[in-house]
Amino acid sequence: MRLQRRQLIKAAILLFILVIVVYVFYHGPRKILRIPERCTDEQSYEMLQHLCDLYSRNKVDGNLCPSLCQKSTLKYKSCLYFGRGKKVLLFELTDDDVIFKSKHSELDNYYHIVFQVEQDGKTVTQVPDPEMFLDMVYNTMSLAFDVDREDDRTEMVKKMWTKEVQSVDAMTVAEKESLWSLLQQDEYLLMKYFDDRHLPKIFGSCGHFYAMEYVPTGALLNPSIFSLKENLDAAPWLNRARLALGFLDLIANLDTGYGQVMHLCDVKNDNFGVRHDFSVVAIDVDMAFLEKHMQGTLKQPNCTTNEECDFFDCLGNCDFEVKQCLRHRKDNNLQAVCRKIFMARHGLPGLLRYPPHEISEEVEKLLTECVAPSDVKQLATETEVYKKLYQLLSDSLNKQLS
Repeated sequence: MRLQRRQLIKAAILLFILVIVVYVFYHGPRKILRIPERCTDEQSYEMLQHLCDLYSRNKVDGNLCPSLCQKSTLKYKSCLYFGRGKKVLLFELTDDDVIFKSKHSELDNYYHIVFQVEQDGKTVTQVPDPEMFLDMVYNTMSLAFDVDREDDRTEMVKKMWTKEVQSVDAMTVAEKESLWSLLQQDEYLLMKYFDDRHLPKIFGSCGHFYAMEYVPTGALLNPSIFSLKENLDAAPWLNRARLALGFLDLIANLDTGYGQVMHLCDVKNDNFGVRHDFSVVAIDVDMAFLEKHMQGTLKQPNCTTNEECDFFDCLGNCDFEVKQCLRHRKDNNLQAVCRKIFMARHGLPGLLRYPPHEISEEVEKLLTECVAPSDVKQLATETEVYKKLYQLLSDSLNKQLS
């Protein structure tokens, strides 16, 4: 009896360790462990104090600088992530949680608009005049997006800055310096320029940091293995079907909502937020590329296999005759979501796990078809698998609600 009990205990411990290993492999260690030497309150306070020092010396500006540095209405709560070029903090702003982030912790890590030159043996500080600054902003925007040459450059500055702009002539050096640092951050560019429901809303900025809407991944998409409640909440098919439709709506918006297809190349649960209405938000768009940039990213030389042309979750093709990667993506956003979100992977169940018995075979068939290798020549929303999957989930949802 004692031997059997010891064997059962050992088996339970081994099973627990196996679950932890699989979970960490799938979600990353930061989901379970906070790494203090890279993400501490002390480090965060020091960084924020330096930011407020810059503000007090008129080196930076932004609509949220007074709230952060004077009124204390923008309140620090915790450090979420330091590393890989990101500084991500959780703040409270008028009773709502927001994300406060920057690509770099220090302003000096960005290119400055203020520079010093030697003239006649003296060091002279130079600042771009209003016309040059307008050109700098326009050129940045035109490289990132399909900006019309006839667009009003001043209106573009007003759109991208977080404070009211009467004229560029009236902007201070601190305002220009701060805006210029923000325009060097791809996430800020996308979210501020498009101001789209499938991207977090930008609330404002201070210096090179900006505050954006906090949309957590949530238990439905990413339940903790330590929480029975979260796993029970994530179990019902009704909510998971709603969330899957939310992903399909996101995919449709990625196809048509930005003037050209936007490709998500880092597709995992942690990179999506879920609102109360089950709409899905792309909360991490560091690896999001509009079509014209995607082609440049994929077209790399010297390949001997298709896999060498993959860019994370955006799959590529190799032209074996010339041994170069082709410019166009082999798969699409729908296929990436099917692979990484809907289907089971690494031993963990996917979002569309255990559908109702009457549609289980059809769901499995559509997901298998979705992830099948193919050279996609049409938008994801134009494919038969997208239409069938959307209709199947909608019908199932309606039946559950009736």
